[in-house]
Amino acid sequence: MSALDKLLGREPETTEEVPGVLDQVREQLSAIDPSNTIARREELKAQIAELDAAIIDTDRRMGDLRMEIQAVAADGMDPMKASEAVLTGSSPQKLVPDLEAEREHLVVAARGLRIRANAAREDLARVTAPIAAEIANAFDPFLDEIEAEVIDAVALLTSSYAMLAALGNAATSNRADSLRSALRAIVGQCASNGLASGRQLQVSARIVALNDIEAMGQLKYAIPPAISMPDAPVSLNPAVMHMVSRAAAAPDQGNGSLNGPRVGSRMSSPAR
Repeated sequence: MSALDKLLGREPETTEEVPGVLDQVREQLSAIDPSNTIARREELKAQIAELDAAIIDTDRRMGDLRMEIQAVAADGMDPMKASEAVLTGSSPQKLVPDLEAEREHLVVAARGLRIRANAAREDLARVTAPIAAEIANAFDPFLDEIEAEVIDAVALLTSSYAMLAALGNAATSNRADSLRSALRAIVGQCASNGLASGRQLQVSARIVALNDIEAMGQLKYAIPPAISMPDAPVSLNPAVMHMVSRAAAAPDQGNGSLNGPRVGSRMSSPAR
């Protein structure tokens, strides 16, 4: 069964789904109640709309006050308006100090409104944090499966790199160099991320035993029994990433390997 079939809960060579890890994920996701998140989001949106409207009104009133202050300062109090206030008992026309005091009050109020609006927007940006954490936890079974598959894949890649690196003076074709370079970058990055460990990688005894062949004795260097773990590359170049994507998409080639059968391996023993 392939890793994808296992994760999706499918039998190999079929598309019929059976209970699998994604069913566990779906069950846990379905149990999450988003009603509180939805209600809080709508509440915050309403608060922001109300605050934004208040900011607009406050800014508009401050603009009006600025013009009133300029008019009263230039022309003084309007006698007709003053007499009207006396006759009707209405509020008298405000003096410049009164208008300036009101404007100063609105300046402070506008600052507070903006602080409230910004805080509401920050809360809105974080409103999904609790439910996002629940969603993330629901994927733990899926991640457990993926992690197990990745660990197996890294072990295969590391073993493959050890063999190809050990054959650096024997298998010297462009194809071998390309594979070696790609695997060096991939294994080095995996080691940097904690997915591969050890300073020395052991080389398959069957590979090392090729030193016994008479023709191999003509090479300058023998096949070593171990090679060093590669360092992480500065960055994975496009050629390496292209190779990784092609390897991920390649069909299964069989289960043979130089170290014996291995379930899920993409490597096969060379044809004899």
